[in-house]
Amino acid sequence: MDRFTFSTFVTNDDNRETVELCLAVANLQPIKPQPLLLLGDSGAGKTHLLCAIVNHVKKHAPRTAIAYVTARDFPTAVRALAEDDGPVTRAHSAILLVDQLEKLAPDLLDLLARIAPLFLEENRYLIIASQTKPEHVPGVPAPLLGLMQSGRVARIEKAAAPATPSALSQDVLQLQSENASLRHELEAARSEMAKLANAADELARLQEQFVKVETDRQRLERGHAVFNETLAEQRILEQEVRSLQRALEETRKQRDACQADSSALAAATAELARLRKQLAADPAALDRTAPAGDSIQPADQDELRQAKQAVKDAHAELDRWALKAQAILQQVELNRARLAEDSEIQLQRVLALRQRVENLTATVNEPGPHEDIARQLRDIADTAAQSATTDAETRIQALYAQLLHAAQAIQQLSDRVNDRPNAPGPARPRPWYADPFPLPPNNASKGPGS
Repeated sequence: MDRFTFSTFVTNDDNRETVELCLAVANLQPIKPQPLLLLGDSGAGKTHLLCAIVNHVKKHAPRTAIAYVTARDFPTAVRALAEDDGPVTRAHSAILLVDQLEKLAPDLLDLLARIAPLFLEENRYLIIASQTKPEHVPGVPAPLLGLMQSGRVARIEKAAAPATPSALSQDVLQLQSENASLRHELEAARSEMAKLANAADELARLQEQFVKVETDRQRLERGHAVFNETLAEQRILEQEVRSLQRALEETRKQRDACQADSSALAAATAELARLRKQLAADPAALDRTAPAGDSIQPADQDELRQAKQAVKDAHAELDRWALKAQAILQQVELNRARLAEDSEIQLQRVLALRQRVENLTATVNEPGPHEDIARQLRDIADTAAQSATTDAETRIQALYAQLLHAAQAIQQLSDRVNDRPNAPGPARPRPWYADPFPLPPNNASKGPGS
């Protein structure tokens, strides 16, 4: 295409005016009217002149927007002008060259009818080449036909071969012109093929990115579901830990109640000690019996009656406190077993949940709120473990020791009162608290199954 210039075109009297019109368009000189229709037979040089305009504009006016359209090559950029005329309206100058009008398909003719009016304003040119008159070309839309008929027609006749031995024949010139047109169309087709290949590569790259994004989205959705489940389990676990703390608080209250009962037992013990001293001062007071009611003085009878009543009251008080201590011991034992079992179960749940969150943290590379949840669960697990193995066990052991001490004191006082020699009346049965309460082993507070 580069070899087609105005200097290589064979000019004669028949086509001189046409060549001058084409040269004026290449120099962006105004011509009226438009469009310019190049009409001539095949091989007359229509394609040569169109290519010469393209080469001249590219060399002398590179900022001019120029488009070359044939029946085989209708560029995408030219097609897009039907929807967006900005590239033409914004250009300082523009040229549309249409070759082989008679070979254009009907759809391309319709498209050309929409685009052609854009190139009829100032500093814009429309050049159309055809072998047949427009009214004889089938499928030409009426607007386009009227547009071409209102323009200027420039005929091109085949130039006669110069009378020289080395001159080329007219057939060779025609073949060269057609060959140049075919080369131009081939170059355009290769350009379109390269664009299509690049578009295919870009599409494949976008598909790979889409697959990657979709995989990441699914992975994030799974992580989000696990995160929500872990968050719900953490809330349930926090409620259970608070329940465990309330149970510990109740145990502390029971311990305080036991301490109060121990104080009452100490008071009863002091009272029994006072009675024991009183009996030790007069060991035969209870054994004396008067042969007649009048041999004992009324004052002595009152004192003896008061002493017996005091002994009975002391025994009743001992029995009452012993029963109360037994109930307290049973309740403490029940609370201890329940607390130890609940503590162990909650501890195992905390440890399992923490391990699960740590596994999730290891599989999810992105930073997120699961790290804070894992840290919170570790703190909860440490608190639950400490409460289950240290606080409750220590306090229960201390409570058992206090109750055992109180029970042993009650037993000692009871033995001293009941086993006194020569005591009147039938022997009292040995109470249930005669044998000391065994202290639970150190691992008793760890619950069943530990």
